Amino acid sequence: MATLFQETQPEGTAKPSEIRLHAVVFKRGEWWIAACLEHCFVTQARTEEALLADLERIIKAHILLEMEHGKEPFVSVPRAPERYWEMYRQAASHPLADLQVGGAAEVRPIVELRAA
Repeated sequence: MATLFQETQPEGTAKPSEIRLHAVVFKRGEWWIAACLEHCFVTQARTEEALLADLERIIKAHILLEMEHGKEPFVSVPRAPERYWEMYRQAASHPLADLQVGGAAEVRPIVELRAA
């Protein structure tokens, strides 16, 4: 199984390099919804801007908390159900393309967004 950690880190230090995630964004009624695929977490907001800010907040918080406890980010979070993967495969690239999540320690999460 592939790891998110760099192979060259000294023993006892947990410093991930780059994490590439995929998320599908869709609207249901008045709500914008984003579902991450590799590690199933979902968020919703009234606007796209608020949705993306919340998605960034969730990713950043998870990474920082896991690293604080010496754990690899997202290992305990299961994969999204197949219906979200299928929505992603059929969706167009989101106008914002990739979401670069800053300020998450040594981690550089990049989220590829697609709008369904």
